[in-house]
Amino acid sequence: MIYVYSEQLEDAFRLFTILNDRGVKLRNSDILKAQNLQHVPDAERVKYGLQWEELESELGEEFDRFLSFIRTIVVKEKARLNLLQEFEDKIYNPKEKDKTTGTLKPALLKKGKDTFDLLNKYYEHYDQLFENDNHSFTNGFEFNNMLVVMKTTLPSTDWIPPLLSFYNKFNSKSIYEFLLLLDKKFTGDWIGQLTPTERIENMNAILKGIEVHKSPEDLFKTNLFNFDKVNFLKNIDKKVYGRQFVKNILLKLDFLHSDNKANKWSGIGQITIEHILPQTPKDGSQWKKDFSDADRADLTNKLGNLILLGRGKNASQGRLDYSLKHQKYFAKNINTFPNSLRVFNKYRTQWTKAELNENQTYVIDALKTYYNIK
Repeated sequence: MIYVYSEQLEDAFRLFTILNDRGVKLRNSDILKAQNLQHVPDAERVKYGLQWEELESELGEEFDRFLSFIRTIVVKEKARLNLLQEFEDKIYNPKEKDKTTGTLKPALLKKGKDTFDLLNKYYEHYDQLFENDNHSFTNGFEFNNMLVVMKTTLPSTDWIPPLLSFYNKFNSKSIYEFLLLLDKKFTGDWIGQLTPTERIENMNAILKGIEVHKSPEDLFKTNLFNFDKVNFLKNIDKKVYGRQFVKNILLKLDFLHSDNKANKWSGIGQITIEHILPQTPKDGSQWKKDFSDADRADLTNKLGNLILLGRGKNASQGRLDYSLKHQKYFAKNINTFPNSLRVFNKYRTQWTKAELNENQTYVIDALKTYYNIK
């Protein structure tokens, strides 16, 4: 064992980076743990060290990400430094001055027991929300099923700190309503094509709103959950296949058509997107008779022509005429997806331009209702 001491955090971080490029990988949490244990009385150091190790064991490779959630909850700003420096320069020893007094801002959290206690508290929240059935929240599994939709399909985890912060302040009161508002705001901004930085800032604004409002009802009345509904609607009502958000929207349609009496997607496996009207129908097929080239160019990649399947695509069966495709392909692959079942049960014999346009109108109207778009 070689002991190396550095007087500056920057030097410690440089050493950490060098070591992390060789041999067994270290994590940001290793230095953070040592920094905080130094501020714990000797008699309690073993206890808090074991608590930290337990968190590391439970979260595994996700532990650094969990620490970043805590950083966001405490700072409520976009991270601009590495995780260690964020804790040091933004939380423990802020380098910024108060604009009104000209003095350095006070510490947001103390090293030692306060940090360990905060981590343990938020881990309990995290475990409750993401690892339990939460049936008591709604007397059903709406909360857990929506969590699966969000965890499975959203492009980042920036929505998790507001959820943890809300639960920390208000417990389970109105938490399902909050989760739906959070989903609508995040996906509304994402599909409305706000930049990642703008989306992060909006999530941090919700964190600040949670801090200042005394009840969920007061929070819900604010404009923090507003989004550009015109751009959102425009982007879901045109060709969507190939866009990153399409799987989120399709899985959300399944959620909206589920009775949520079961923890439906807790063990969800492979999800693939299937075109009902194939992208490349065979010459001489019924598809070529029912859809002109212009129709196929316009409609093939729209939301109303897409469903989710529970296994990998089968190119040969995917190009079958609709009656055979319905019988041989869809019946075996859609049993876990309620919106796919709706399409399967409603349109049993044919899929022409009329049926596709009817389904397009239906799914857009369902999403307009969910997103409160007039």
